[in-house]
Formats: sequence, C-alpha cells, structure tokens
Amino acid sequence: MKSGTQYQIHVKNTRAYGCNLDISIDGYDVGGWTVDGGDELSIERPVYEPKKFTFYRVKTAPKEAGIESGRSENGVVKCVFTPEAFFYVPVIISGSSQPLGVNMPPSAIVVI
Repeated sequence: MKSGTQYQIHVKNTRAYGCNLDISIDGYDVGGWTVDGGDELSIERPVYEPKKFTFYRVKTAPKEAGIESGRSENGVVKCVFTPEAFFYVPVIISGSSQPLGVNMPPSAIVVI
C-alpha cells in the first residue's frame, strides 16, 4: 500500500447474534461498534475524529499523522469481537422432573 492511501476496515458477523467490536490501530483505540448478527460494516474513520484511516510509512509520514518511529505497535490493526452475553433460563415443563436449560442472547426470541 502506498503511503498516504486511505483505507477501510471491512468486518462481517456470520453469527446469528450480535457482538461488540473494538478496534485499535498502531496501539491506539479508534472506537467501538455494535455488529448485529449477519451484518457487515465498512469502517473508514475513527469514532472520535472526523478523518479517514490513512496508511503512512513511518519514514514518510507527515508530523501531524502522529506516528512515532520505533513503536512495536506501528502497523498493527487489532479487531476484538466480543459476543453479546448469553442468559441461562431454566424452563419448567409440566410433567418433567428436570427443567430444560436454555442459553440465549439478550436479543433472542424463544417460542416454546
């Protein structure tokens, strides 16, 4: 990729339930997003700043890019996906000696 090139981060949640997505670039937090089950996102800028993601080589980066030479995190794009929490719901069925355990995400609809 050429220095000065703008780029996007494309993510896809192939699960049926949602997740939280936290992204850091060069070791700096650029924001958090919610990705619903089955959805895709193209992310082109940080949550906190109105500027697009731009790739720079350390040697040719302008000073305003804020790139510090020698940092081990330089060039690292980290995406952390955290699935939504599941709830355990014991369902009592008439005539059964044991409850039926149902694990479900908060957004689930259960029909019994």
